[in-house]
Amino acid sequence: MQNGRHGQGIRDRQSSEMGSEAITERGWIPYWSAKRHLTCGNPSPRSVFSAKLFPWRGSAPGKLKTANAALVLCLNIDVDPPDIIKTNPCAVLECWVDPHTLPSHKALEAIGTNLQHQFEGLSLKIPYKPILDPSYEDLRRFCMTLRKQAKDETVCFYYNGHGVPKPTPSGELWCFNRNYTQYIPVSLMELQSWLGSPGVYIWDCSAAGNLLTNFNNFAERRDQEVFTTRGGYPDGMQPYMNSLQLAACLAHEQLPSCPELPADIFTSCLTSPIDIALRYFIMTHQLPSNITPDMVMQLPGDLKDRRTPLGELNWIFTAITDTIAWTTFPRGLFTRLYRSDLLIASLFRNFLLAERIMKNYHCTPHTYPPLPPTNTHPLWAAWDLAVDTCLRQLPDLLAKAPAAGAGPSNAAPQTVSRTGRVGQPGSRSAQSSSQTEKPYQYIPSRFFTDQLTAFEVWISRGGSALTKRGPMSLPMQNGGTGYEGMDAPVANGHANGREHGPNSSHSDDLVPRKPPDQLPIVLQVLLSQPHRLRALILLSQFVDLGPWAVNLVLTIGIFPYISKLLQAAGQDLRPVLIFIWARIMAVDPSVQVDLHNTGGFKYFANVLALTDDQPQHALPNSSEHKAMCAFILAAVARDYYNGQMACWRERVFDSCFDKLDEGDFLLRQWSALCIAQIWDANDEIKVYGVDRGTQDKLILLLSDDSPEVRAAAMYALGTFMGASGSADFDKHGGRGSGTQYQLEERIHFRMEVAVVTGATVAAKDDASPMVRKELLVLISCLVKEWRGYFVVCAWIYWEEDRKWRTEMSTQPREEEITAQAMGEWLESFGDDEAAREENRVLLSSFFTIFVALLELTADPYHEVATNAQTVTDYIVALLLASPFYRLDCTSLDSPPIPVDARGGLSASVHSRVPSLQSSPLLQHATPAIASRPGIARSENVTSALSSSVTSTLRRTSSFANALRSLAGGITFPSMDEGRAPSSPLPGPLTPLRADLAQSRPPSPNLNLALYASPYSRPQTPMKGMSSQPPSPIEYKVQPDYTPLNVMEALMEEDMVRLRARRRTGVHGRRTTPGLDGPSGDLNSPCGSTFSMDSGGSNVPLGCGTGNGLRDVLPLKSSFFDWCCEYFKEPQMRQAEADEPGSVQYNYQVWRQQRNEQIITETSSQALDAERSRWDRPVASLQVNGIPLSMTLHSYDPHLVVANDTDMISVWDWSQRKRLNYFCNGNPRGTSITSLHIINQDVGGIIMTGSADGIVRLYRNYDATLDQGPLQMVSSFRGLNDLINVRRGSGIIMEWKQSGGSLLVGGDSRIIRVWDAHTELHVLNLETNSESPVTSIVSEHGSTSTFIAAFADGVVKVFDRRLEEEDAVVGIYEGHHSWVQNVRYHPRFSGQFLSASLAGEVRLWDIRGSNRPVQALDLHPSGLSTFDVHPQAGVFATTSALTPTNWRHQRFMLHSILDPNPLSSLMLSTGLSVYPQRQPSPYIPRSTSFSFHPVEMLYAAGQPDGTVKLMGCKLPLEPLKAVTPMSNNPTVLLAAGSNARGQLGIGSTNDAHTFTPCRFAGYGFQLPPNTTRIVGLASGANHTIIVLQSQDGEIQLWGAGDGSKGQLGPKHAGTKDSTFRPLAISLSDILQEKELTYKIRLVAAAWETTYIVFSCPGKSDLLVSMGSNDFGALGVGANTSTSGKPYIVDLTTTLDDRMDATHLRTVTIKSMCAGPRHVVIELQTRMADEAASSLVLVGWGASRQGQLGQKTKMPFTNRPIVIPIDIVGDPLRCCALGNEHTVILHQSGSISALGSNRKGQLEGLSSLKLQIQSVGCTWNGTYIHVREGNQDTLFATGSNTKGQLGRCDTSASISGTLSPVRLSTMPWPTRIVMLACGSEHVLVLTSPSRDEENVASNSVWGWGWNEHGNLGLELSEDVPLPVQLWPREGANATGKVVGVWAACGTSWLALSSPCI
Repeated sequence: MQNGRHGQGIRDRQSSEMGSEAITERGWIPYWSAKRHLTCGNPSPRSVFSAKLFPWRGSAPGKLKTANAALVLCLNIDVDPPDIIKTNPCAVLECWVDPHTLPSHKALEAIGTNLQHQFEGLSLKIPYKPILDPSYEDLRRFCMTLRKQAKDETVCFYYNGHGVPKPTPSGELWCFNRNYTQYIPVSLMELQSWLGSPGVYIWDCSAAGNLLTNFNNFAERRDQEVFTTRGGYPDGMQPYMNSLQLAACLAHEQLPSCPELPADIFTSCLTSPIDIALRYFIMTHQLPSNITPDMVMQLPGDLKDRRTPLGELNWIFTAITDTIAWTTFPRGLFTRLYRSDLLIASLFRNFLLAERIMKNYHCTPHTYPPLPPTNTHPLWAAWDLAVDTCLRQLPDLLAKAPAAGAGPSNAAPQTVSRTGRVGQPGSRSAQSSSQTEKPYQYIPSRFFTDQLTAFEVWISRGGSALTKRGPMSLPMQNGGTGYEGMDAPVANGHANGREHGPNSSHSDDLVPRKPPDQLPIVLQVLLSQPHRLRALILLSQFVDLGPWAVNLVLTIGIFPYISKLLQAAGQDLRPVLIFIWARIMAVDPSVQVDLHNTGGFKYFANVLALTDDQPQHALPNSSEHKAMCAFILAAVARDYYNGQMACWRERVFDSCFDKLDEGDFLLRQWSALCIAQIWDANDEIKVYGVDRGTQDKLILLLSDDSPEVRAAAMYALGTFMGASGSADFDKHGGRGSGTQYQLEERIHFRMEVAVVTGATVAAKDDASPMVRKELLVLISCLVKEWRGYFVVCAWIYWEEDRKWRTEMSTQPREEEITAQAMGEWLESFGDDEAAREENRVLLSSFFTIFVALLELTADPYHEVATNAQTVTDYIVALLLASPFYRLDCTSLDSPPIPVDARGGLSASVHSRVPSLQSSPLLQHATPAIASRPGIARSENVTSALSSSVTSTLRRTSSFANALRSLAGGITFPSMDEGRAPSSPLPGPLTPLRADLAQSRPPSPNLNLALYASPYSRPQTPMKGMSSQPPSPIEYKVQPDYTPLNVMEALMEEDMVRLRARRRTGVHGRRTTPGLDGPSGDLNSPCGSTFSMDSGGSNVPLGCGTGNGLRDVLPLKSSFFDWCCEYFKEPQMRQAEADEPGSVQYNYQVWRQQRNEQIITETSSQALDAERSRWDRPVASLQVNGIPLSMTLHSYDPHLVVANDTDMISVWDWSQRKRLNYFCNGNPRGTSITSLHIINQDVGGIIMTGSADGIVRLYRNYDATLDQGPLQMVSSFRGLNDLINVRRGSGIIMEWKQSGGSLLVGGDSRIIRVWDAHTELHVLNLETNSESPVTSIVSEHGSTSTFIAAFADGVVKVFDRRLEEEDAVVGIYEGHHSWVQNVRYHPRFSGQFLSASLAGEVRLWDIRGSNRPVQALDLHPSGLSTFDVHPQAGVFATTSALTPTNWRHQRFMLHSILDPNPLSSLMLSTGLSVYPQRQPSPYIPRSTSFSFHPVEMLYAAGQPDGTVKLMGCKLPLEPLKAVTPMSNNPTVLLAAGSNARGQLGIGSTNDAHTFTPCRFAGYGFQLPPNTTRIVGLASGANHTIIVLQSQDGEIQLWGAGDGSKGQLGPKHAGTKDSTFRPLAISLSDILQEKELTYKIRLVAAAWETTYIVFSCPGKSDLLVSMGSNDFGALGVGANTSTSGKPYIVDLTTTLDDRMDATHLRTVTIKSMCAGPRHVVIELQTRMADEAASSLVLVGWGASRQGQLGQKTKMPFTNRPIVIPIDIVGDPLRCCALGNEHTVILHQSGSISALGSNRKGQLEGLSSLKLQIQSVGCTWNGTYIHVREGNQDTLFATGSNTKGQLGRCDTSASISGTLSPVRLSTMPWPTRIVMLACGSEHVLVLTSPSRDEENVASNSVWGWGWNEHGNLGLELSEDVPLPVQLWPREGANATGKVVGVWAACGTSWLALSSPCI
């Protein structure tokens, strides 16, 4: 597409290829979070709510194809049937012919001819047979002939019975006898027997319903009889009930006889719809005066030419009827009727017109199957508009059209009515084509343009959004629970996982929206060249919504259109066509056959072959679209031989080969996958690929930066070696690399081994389990073909393992039979040194692969281990069934020698001496592959294999135990049982830790099944074979052969299998995958004796390798299906988590802002912490086991603890609650030696490193977020060759988030650098030390240096930029024992600290000498832990436990700059006895300690399982508010309308829940020391707040729209979604300095702001700013638009009452603003009077009398006095609505002014109660009354939105004053505050009589809620009061101290919140 790849594609590209230089300092890119980490290359499971895609091709039995048609006309012209009484005049036209103007026989022929032409206009390919007034015999003969010709296809039977009696109720129609003297009845039973099934029947006669009903009755009876007697119809024949019927009327109805209509109106509608539609339009619409009916019937054009008026109308009619059917009929019925056959589609399309017209004449056309009514569909209005638009051009069209009548005058027109259309000489088509002198100009209709615009609006305005199930959602499929084609999203890789946390979107409760009605119209638009590109672009945007959208498009019938477009030459269509076809192929791969048959695949092959040096064929986003082409071609070739060969002939293979070097990872990936599918099971193409060296190029791709590319290359190698790429799970493949007839036999053999060996060496240590999975598929292919060699390797491995364990145990050593056997084997080659060397290398390669396979059986990723165990089981089962077991010298049946786990691991490989120095295999072995790095080998093969055995055993434990478990439960006899085998024990492997519920590590992603060996129970035996493999005891006879004979037999059998495979190349190179026999495998009976080969040599064949075993090899890969999912996902829009306003997006924005605030807060605390005590307790936790490793989350209150075994616990330390507890899965005897939390900015993933060298990553550890169960994201071997030392450190890791790099060291001579982007190790840095690494630390930022400490006391500085062997740039030797930890100085770059177990702490400076800058000996008896705070300049140490001091541990915390400790504590260990040994052999301590990364606190773990968190402050939450008073507001929450950011929440999306407001510089809290909110006012799209601090300072803040100046001149024209300080300077207005005015009051109208400034001894100043609509500024009409503030002159208002010149002060006591007017209470004080006076003034809208009296002008733009006496009865409060004003006096009386049109003033003056306050919505009034202990709220006015709080909202005007239903509130209820918005109300209530006690306050609300302004997470209006706060699930909690409401907005002020 033009827009490129968006969404997941970009994110995957970033996670795979983005360099570290593009990453921000804090590392915002989350690692191990790409799509591949969700399912590890497995296709996402379908949700239980999803359904299969609807079949769009119209499959049998419903599919119909019309072969021929019988047009039966029973007219009997001039003779009326006896049961029909015709009116006079009546309808007479039949097929547009008046039969009375011609002789009867000629009229009948003309009618028949016209009818045939009309049907041919529907479908020209079908032969139509007119049968005119037939006799019974003729009808029977014609029908049977038609059925014979049609065979199993459909026959169309048209019956016009206008000249015969009506059909009988028993189901008989009428024809004639031969003399036309009698009407002969024909039973439908007979007709069915003549025509057979299937059929399409058209009944055009009165009482046609009798025929339709009886036909179904007879058909159902026939079908039941056939199913009862025969069990069903034979293949090809369909039931009679599958027939289609169209009837003109019901059984009791008669056809209309209106003379303006044809007699066969039903037929006319079906066969000539445009003619009858125009005629009907004339009859029902008033035509313009210059247009006559005759002119309408002369509308020029051709039905087939869409450029002409007639053709365009036909085109529009087709689009509209298709759309009506699509939006009305069920999907299956639509597909069957409209997408199976052209004639059937046309008939049923035109039937909709017949229904529309005939129902107006009391005639009801109907069909079978029955259809919903469509005659009132709204799209018929669009048809009428299109006709009207066309006809209005008719006068000009006819004036410019060529003259008619060019034909001869003696032609047939005199015999045919001129009202005829199709095929008539007087038709418009003849007129338009007769002369072409002056082509007329026609303005095309805008119908299609407007429909495309509507479709575009649907897509751009939320078409991709999900919605709740209902009328606006995607229709259910066949009334079931599933939705068509909807694949529910995988919740973080967990099937059916319902997410309700902050990162979830409740996707399981939502479904796609109802598709737009214009979808079929878009399909029709593809036929138009001018609109085609736009339609395709819109169509591509629609199919991008998901598989359900693709299926809808296919169901509508786009496929033939989109297929024809592949033949278009326009380059502008290429991107969009490629995009659409990629989506189609991803959803329905079956179209591969269509693309091949039509040659459409060549289109994509040509695009893929384009090169960058062809600018004339430039393609936007070339790599992306070529990758799509590669995918399409791969899908064409997948499991389809013809497709493979076609792609090969089009040189697709070569194009993909060349694209393997492209820079775009997606193109490389799909090029490899395309190659994989092209040569899958195709020997000929494999030969071609080998000739090009494709396999070598793919091996080079195994080091690609993208894990997806590496996996794709491995997948391609797998299909090359025989793995199946088919989607059929039962196809496993085989046959290796095929025949390879061009190679010699031995070269072919070596090539296969070299491919797998090279791939194994390159990928066995890949960090991506997805790549390792594909490697196992490749290995399984080699095992399948060369099983004999692997059996030999397994035997050697077993014997070497036995020998090694004998050396370690006290048992006597056994004879070295492997050395003797291999020596004899090599000697058998005689003097042929080349052959000896070749075979040595081959066997070494097999052994390398076998050892890697064994290592993978212990892979930490469960699915990888399972696959490896399956392959190993196969080899082990073969080994136990081989002649090796019958040898006396073997130890296969001997019991295993138990070896201690630690002992087995501690035996040093490097100190071992090769055991076979006298072996004849002392020559050097050449590497197996010259192009790959050489494989390191010993001086002889046996010792090399021996070393490999021992190296592997360190990870896989005993091979005997592997045999015991992996061989499907075939147990070895114990010592007491002798050599008698026991019975097999089926079942899965037993977990290592069965004593704990958490014994298994978290299941990785979707792989939930436990492993069970396929060989635990043999399958049903094949014919001629025993039911199970022979028991090993059966082989214990005296064999007369040696191990050499067995080795030679097994190897020769493999070669025989290869020869059999290669022989198939003589007969043909096409492979037919199947079982062993057809695929060329050669097996021998398991119990056969030795046989002789063709050469007569004594080589024992028939070793039984593979017989009787369940063959599950090669393994089946699902990687290709997973890759295909990429093209099912939306690419043109952002993912939900990246979409502003989504739950995930808001959550991440909140996290980001929260994190920034934490960093800001803690940065300011760091300096104070360096001078403070660190002994304040925070929390105390109790964990299971000994907490040896701990780490704290930087931003969340999470603590991760690993104990001394393999258990990990996650705690919320602020709540003292354990969040999770799980097993890491490391082997017994090992420990977790390193622990990190990565991706902390966006959540967190736990990364563990254990002493077995494995790195594991876990997500979803916080169960409170409901993200699904804990899952293993990935795991890999961080270090390979661990050195077994007496005291090791396991593995030590250092994670660097900013660069995505992982440093891994430990018990190894190297430090391995892993790149999280690529999941590859990029460097192996030599440590140049014999001691293990004990600590690694990286410097902050993007530097490449890091520091590593060692067990011998040395500290080294490394630089990754240097060569691997020269990376050490600094050595510091200030310690004399194990360095416990090393950390960089938190504040001074270039300095670092280190500490050793001896208690020494050293400060170093890299820029100086190698001597320490500072040396401290803090713990002479030994040190246990040491750490440096990452932010503050402090470090901490704890003392070691000694025999004399083990009950307590000294903790000391120092400032780096001061040697004196800041804190010194004695921590209790909780031990009752002194521990004699350390809890872990890898961790030289019994306690643990860790600083918080940013907070000023730490965690200390003790041997009794106690973890204490302490610090220099007590942050119970990451965010804390400093509140001097409990009732002081600290957080402001808002909900509702937010289009201009007026809520100040940081975004412009409506808030449907109460969301914290954001204040610039303070995050989500009010500025510090805020004591109260003086005022809050909000207009249409802006908000202002006045805050007061403890020192009395007043601050003005604002947010939202400032375009009119309502936020002041400095914010004019801006829009801010965050509250920011507003600087309103009076000095600029008054031109005076040294002013001491302070803000006291604020108010807001629609787009105007009012601020009252007060100064002691001076008059108040009222400043207005913003819009002057309705005179809102109060300064007159002459105002500029600059947005500057104005001072409202209030003194001129008082001129009529007093002398303004003698005024001393004017004080504004109160101010109230409505949407369009303002009321102010003034207190005036004269200069010579001590008394004061009160007066009300106002301005703004005044026409309704809201300012005291009605005015002629709509508003008053200057203040006027309101004639309300507030001197005698002072004002208590005032409230303003839209057009009314309500004033409450101190006496309790109410003055009501303004409009009462909606009852808003009803009953106010008569209310005689104790009124406390009043409030106004726009059209309502609310009275707060207090009677005793109970408060009541009365309301009157409009109730359209439920704002009166009553049940009944039907009446829009209440009319009477009545109470709000507060019965749901607790009683007695005290209303503390009343807040009225535009059409909603909030009340702050308290059950206590003490209103100052806010502890139990609650907020209730009701009314208008369209924008979510009630904060209930919904947008429906609320008619009754509901509790808004406190509310479960809210983002914050706290005590409410204030509420406000405005224009669709609500506000809550909280005290002591917890966000």
